[in-house]
Amino acid sequence: VSKPAIEFAAANRELLRRQIITYYQHNIAVMKGLSRAFGFTLHVYYQPIGLFDPRNPFMTEAARTSEGYRYIEEMDAHIRSAIARGDIDMIDLGESLRDVAGDLYVDVVHYAPAANRHLAARMVTDLGLAEAR
Repeated sequence: VSKPAIEFAAANRELLRRQIITYYQHNIAVMKGLSRAFGFTLHVYYQPIGLFDPRNPFMTEAARTSEGYRYIEEMDAHIRSAIARGDIDMIDLGESLRDVAGDLYVDVVHYAPAANRHLAARMVTDLGLAEAR
């Protein structure tokens, strides 16, 4: 992350915190409109972010201690708090890989098959589809 970007984020923290919530709210509003227009049920999930998993072997200590990382980590916590308060209509799966063993990532951000299977199972259960399988 560039120095000007870090400086801008530091000087505009509250603005950016408001904007990220508004961004999610507006995108979900569009998706809800599409779901009504095309007759499908909408479920929006906030996925675990591999950057924050200490078991992710692709994240270096230098990356984890950078100012940019701390900013993204702060925004993630802010988004997850908004979901918990009901300000963003999403289902938070952010901690759902916490107790899953094995290799979870194929690179810094993409899930390995074991993580994908676990997340899919969580969604199937959440959607009440487990009995339909």
